[in-house]
Amino acid sequence: MKRHPTLLDINIRGDFDFENLRTQKIENNIKDIVINETYKAIEYGINKNKNKAEIFEIIDTRTIINLDRSKWKNILNKVIIPFFSDKEDYETCINIKNNLISKL
Repeated sequence: MKRHPTLLDINIRGDFDFENLRTQKIENNIKDIVINETYKAIEYGINKNKNKAEIFEIIDTRTIINLDRSKWKNILNKVIIPFFSDKEDYETCINIKNNLISKL
């Protein structure tokens, strides 16, 4: 089945308080979403032998945020594995090493 990039809706009101973006809760939620979606997109790209991972599509702009295959190994090792390790999700870490990185 084809993976479609996650839709990202950016809607900023004129009275939006950008200081709210600095709060820990919002930062962690956004970070979790970005890392999880990046992991899913890279996993799909590796399994389907793609040259890029389509991570997000920004709604109403037809803009897709991609990640080139040449960067996948580095992102998996330096961002994704530490993220899952910090969450003590060692099964996912092993899966990434054995089933994804080994294919790059």
